[in-house]
Amino acid sequence: MSIRNIKSLMLASCLALATSSVSAAANSQRQHVSGVEANSPLNLPQIQSAKKGQPQRPVVKVSSAFNLDTYRLKQIRKRLVRKQHVSYKDLRELADTGDGLAAYRFAKRLMGMGRSDILSDVAHYLSIAAYDGRSYAVRPLVKILKNQNVEFTDSRLEHLEQALLRQARSGDQKALLALAQFYEQGSPFGAKPDLAMELMKRVDTSAYDDKIALRLAASIASHQPLMPKEKEEVKRYLDVADRSDDFGIRAAAKNLRKLINLPQPVGEET
Repeated sequence: MSIRNIKSLMLASCLALATSSVSAAANSQRQHVSGVEANSPLNLPQIQSAKKGQPQRPVVKVSSAFNLDTYRLKQIRKRLVRKQHVSYKDLRELADTGDGLAAYRFAKRLMGMGRSDILSDVAHYLSIAAYDGRSYAVRPLVKILKNQNVEFTDSRLEHLEQALLRQARSGDQKALLALAQFYEQGSPFGAKPDLAMELMKRVDTSAYDDKIALRLAASIASHQPLMPKEKEEVKRYLDVADRSDDFGIRAAAKNLRKLINLPQPVGEET
């Protein structure tokens, strides 16, 4: 077997290991069609309607929370900001206008009920908060999306994905990492491996997923010969894989280093 074929096999094995734990959820019925927002600084997709020819739906079709068109709603918001009592009905009504603060507070009120059957509704209001710029809504939203027991309609999934993409465009690290992992595993938004890799490039390396880091390194290394900048990028991803708790990932990273003549980590045998 030629050296070229041996290298190809080694790269293939690295890629296979990096994706070995990925679910077959790539065939999930929850996949959506994505376009590209040309003016986006992160070049992330806008989510199109599942029905061709239909206009894209926003997260909520309402006026801005800061342009409330009735005196009563303005008063509700004033009480909310002042941390005064706001009834369940009033809080929900204000949240449904797209007010991020009200949506987050209402989501917390729902979570306080301790009911798993309304987690989809909780996620909906967290997405309104995230879409309105409340980054603190991302963490609980991601936690619900990772819960395999929660079912979402396709239209609601579109809203949730848009909210995370909006946060990702602003540079929120939790949203970037979560979307990369969701797109890599194919659930709940469908498999989008290329976009997952693009997102991971923008995540702080301290928060990297070791499997995706190894996949990125192997993907770049497959296009040889490598330019110095590409080689440095591969090294950055392998540094993450080297810290993995998974022996197989560390071994694959070590082999990939040998393949492209990168020095082994300090303390490792060459």
